[in-house]
Amino acid sequence: MSTPPKDLIIGPEYDLEGFDTPYEINEEFEFSNLTSERSELFDCISKELKAEQPITRFLPSFTYETFNRPRLQKDFDKLVDVFMGKWAITNAEDEKPILATFGAGPCLAVAGYLPEKKAGFVAHYSLPNTVLESNLLFELSKYQQGDETLYVEIHMTGEDCNKETVDAFKKYMTWRKDIVMEIVEEHTSGGDSSIALDTRTGETFSYSSLDNPHYQEHTKLDELKALLGMGGAELAYASKNIPDS
Repeated sequence: MSTPPKDLIIGPEYDLEGFDTPYEINEEFEFSNLTSERSELFDCISKELKAEQPITRFLPSFTYETFNRPRLQKDFDKLVDVFMGKWAITNAEDEKPILATFGAGPCLAVAGYLPEKKAGFVAHYSLPNTVLESNLLFELSKYQQGDETLYVEIHMTGEDCNKETVDAFKKYMTWRKDIVMEIVEEHTSGGDSSIALDTRTGETFSYSSLDNPHYQEHTKLDELKALLGMGGAELAYASKNIPDS
C-alpha cells in the first residue's frame, strides 16, 4: 500500500472557501466569533464542567422511528457506536464489522461502502468544518493497492440536515481523483436520523441504541466539542486489519 502522488489531490488540504467557520480556538480553550446562542451554551456547560456537576445530555440514547430500511436487530457485540462529531472505518474481517450512528439532524450522517474491499465508514458530522478538516480520505487510501482507484457508495441521511454541512461533504467527495465517491442514497430533509452499515454485506439499517445491550454513552466533553464544532470529526475506530485484495 502506497501513498498516492500529490498530483492526485484536487483541493488543498483545508479548503474552507465558501464555508463560514463558527469560531476560533486558541490554546487556552477560549472561543471567539461564536454566535450568541452557542456562546450561551458554552458558558453554561463550562460552569457545570468546572463545578464537576452532571451535564444535561444533549444527545439522547434513542433514535426516532426508522425510514425505509430495516432496523438492526442483532450482532450488537460486533458494532461500533459513532457519536456526534466522530467517524469510524472498518471491514468485513474485523472483529467490529458494523458501524452505526443515531440522532442526526441537523447533523449529517454518512455511511460509505467500498464493495470491492468489503470495507466502509460511518460519520456523524455536526458542522461544515468537521467534514472539511477530517482525515477520512487518508484512512480510505490505506485500502488502495498501488495506484488503483477506490470506489465508494455513499449514503447520506438525517432529519432536516444543515445545508452547509451537506454541501461541505459533497465538496469533500471531490478532493481525490483516485477515491471516487458516488451518492446512492440522499435523504437529508426528513430522512432517517440513524444509519448502520454492515461491511460484511454492504447492507444499511436503521439503528436505535435502545436495542443495543452493549451501548455505552459518550462523554460530556465529547458532546461539548461536537456541539461547538471543534476541529474536524475525530476518528473513533479504525480497523488495524486491512486485508489484501
